[in-house]
Amino acid sequence: MWRRETWPKPDFVAEDRPHVLFILAPPYTGSTAIATLLNASNRTMLLHEQGEGQWLIPGLCAEDRWNPKMVVDDASVEAVWLRRYQDEKTSNPKVEVVIEKSPPNMMRIDTLAAFFPRSSFLAYNRDPVATCASHFHHHHAAKRDREERLAAIDSVVQKWIDRSTRIRELVEARHIPMISYEAFCEEPALLRGMLQLTDDVIASINFCAKVSVKGGVPKPIENQNGQRVSDLTVDELALLHRRLAGSRPLLQFFGYDVPASGEA
Repeated sequence: MWRRETWPKPDFVAEDRPHVLFILAPPYTGSTAIATLLNASNRTMLLHEQGEGQWLIPGLCAEDRWNPKMVVDDASVEAVWLRRYQDEKTSNPKVEVVIEKSPPNMMRIDTLAAFFPRSSFLAYNRDPVATCASHFHHHHAAKRDREERLAAIDSVVQKWIDRSTRIRELVEARHIPMISYEAFCEEPALLRGMLQLTDDVIASINFCAKVSVKGGVPKPIENQNGQRVSDLTVDELALLHRRLAGSRPLLQFFGYDVPASGEA
């Protein structure tokens, strides 16, 4: 079975290519919700149930996938993603847009976009305190040693800084439209004016749809920033704020301020 190979190369029709909307966002920013909402149409699809085509190719989701120098078999990515799209078309002939949000795409977006001449982009970010708190919760919440937890906070913040810096570079170089998690939660229909898709596709998307994120009960889009921040200790928040303070211009680019030490 080709899916078991590290770099599979299934057969595909080279001339049949979708429009791909690449969502460029750091992990833990709520990008699954935005991809799921945009998939509320018979004209759109996700390559993978999480909206991340990287999980279809073992080699592409390897441990070093954030390394921009990682050797990628481009022919495998092209073959697998196009085959997935073309398989979907057999049951839904109307599908024409792929919503793709694998976060590491930002490290090799020029190569990926070259496979899809009709590709477009949307940049997306979330309040860094909430993003880092969510990242910490998913990977480090079980740690009990104070120093280990602080070291983990330091690592998580640096990852947000590095990845957000990369997105800023792409936004500036490609003039990519950008929306924040907070603005999206407040008014999902703002996307309507940012998507570089045909009018017919945009009209087919229900921007008021309830969404089911990662198997949860479908519900309206809502801002969940406060839920994870409260899990951090005062020391952890203080360290997070100090580290972010050194990247104030980056935060301001995305519309965020550095909170005062101790502020949730």
